[in-house]
Amino acid sequence: MARVDVHAIRREQILCAAERLLAQKGWSKTTFADICKEAGISNGVLTYHFKDKDEILLAVLQKVSCDLQDKNYPLLGTPQSLQDKLAQLVHDNLVATGEQRELCMLSLHILSLATQRPEIAQWMQQVHNESLQQTRTAVEEAIEQGEIEQRDPAAVAAVLNILLAGASVITTVHDFAIPTEKLMDEIMTMIRRYLQIDDEKKDE
Repeated sequence: MARVDVHAIRREQILCAAERLLAQKGWSKTTFADICKEAGISNGVLTYHFKDKDEILLAVLQKVSCDLQDKNYPLLGTPQSLQDKLAQLVHDNLVATGEQRELCMLSLHILSLATQRPEIAQWMQQVHNESLQQTRTAVEEAIEQGEIEQRDPAAVAAVLNILLAGASVITTVHDFAIPTEKLMDEIMTMIRRYLQIDDEKKDE
């Protein structure tokens, strides 16, 4: 029978609690007591795993980075067309589920921290660069396969990332009296025109 790794379970429990609190109230207003209460543990257990808030924060950032990679990178690496990949990403960023709202709020709080903490700004830049590279690779493949015309892959990837990030933030913070599917149709129409994707030619 496999041995249960209690240490790893407790650590994950603490990080999930800290991540929720960071998204809900920001890091400056989060205390050790808050984390203990949210995680359902004692202060002794918390300090056994993490010596201070900075250590917890860095571990949370690593967890968020892995979660983002697990969410977006597999999709960009699938054999689907670029249009289908983007349609799925647009849909995922427009559907404001509880998890999506929490992730967006978490990103905004981390962005705020990055203006004060160089190490966090550096981490965010690294995550941003990795995301851009993944998108650029997908764009380059689409160009090679003749799905879209020859363009500057780096510039196209930057525009697409800006659009998707903006869609995620705006629809999380503000409510629109427009059905999600309608918004998605409009955004995809804009993307197809920007990339000059010919649907009729694609279906031939």
